[in-house]
Amino acid sequence: MSALPPDGWMPIRVYRQDTQIMVDWCAFDWQRAVEPFFDQAVDRELMHPFNALFRAQTSLDTLVARQSSAYIPPPSGFVFHMSRCGSTLVTRMLQMAPHTRVAVEPGSISMLLRLTADRSDEERVALLRALLSAFGRASSADAPPRYFFKFDAWDTCDLPLIRRAFPDTPWMFLYRDPLEVLVSQMALPSGTLLSRFDVGARLGLDPATAFGMSPEELCARLLGMCCRVALENLDEHAVLVDYCQLHNQLFDLLARAFDITWTPEDMRHARRATRFHAKQPTELFTDDTDRKRRMATEAMSAAVERWTRGPYDELVAAHRNRDSYKLEQAT
Repeated sequence: MSALPPDGWMPIRVYRQDTQIMVDWCAFDWQRAVEPFFDQAVDRELMHPFNALFRAQTSLDTLVARQSSAYIPPPSGFVFHMSRCGSTLVTRMLQMAPHTRVAVEPGSISMLLRLTADRSDEERVALLRALLSAFGRASSADAPPRYFFKFDAWDTCDLPLIRRAFPDTPWMFLYRDPLEVLVSQMALPSGTLLSRFDVGARLGLDPATAFGMSPEELCARLLGMCCRVALENLDEHAVLVDYCQLHNQLFDLLARAFDITWTPEDMRHARRATRFHAKQPTELFTDDTDRKRRMATEAMSAAVERWTRGPYDELVAAHRNRDSYKLEQAT
């Protein structure tokens, strides 16, 4: 198919077909997309009879070629994170803010980054701009003024490329003590961690080295890389968020990062929602920091100290210095 589907259709899948990168589309209602993850909303939309009968497919090159035919505003903000550090709560609050749409870890973006790893940065930037703008194009049917993305945690490794594609887009990086994150990942690994090839590729390791490392080491090394990349790319558009800040500073942090203002009614609904688990909204939230600390094994602690603690401590120091500077400027 050479023509793009109508406004209101969303890119839901990216894959390689022969020598081309293809995009699958479906009609998509962002107003109903309240699931914790974008791909869960896609699964629901695909059950609609219309989407069962009518599907669209284009090449990504077609999307790039036709991108300039109409102005599409750039994304309003990006959320990056270490994983298991409160990012789902942040996106839930963004979803509840007035006139916003949030694409939470779309698999199509992660797949694009993986499929194009061997291409030049210039080509990858053009493809990334085209794909993310397609989400804005899909939103134009009901014209929400702002649309946001939360990236998969491990896509933080591609932060320099994403910033090059959208240099003026504000972004947030959430982090948490790496030992607590590692405990959570070892109990329930994310999809990427289940593939040593994927982890090795992101870390620049050959397969033999990746397969020779323990799960704790691989994950800790990846967490350390996320911290390092975030630290090296800090700029005036970045806001760092410690997990501990989410309990009493979340709304101020979102306002600072993305210039969001809630109505009193929106604020009441949002504050009520923070009482519940972000991924299990029927369960009350309980702080599991102490429990995760007790669950940590010697292997986990050793892996964190070797691979993560250094860049994590540097990130924390940079965060404190930035906040201290802003406080001095304000006074």
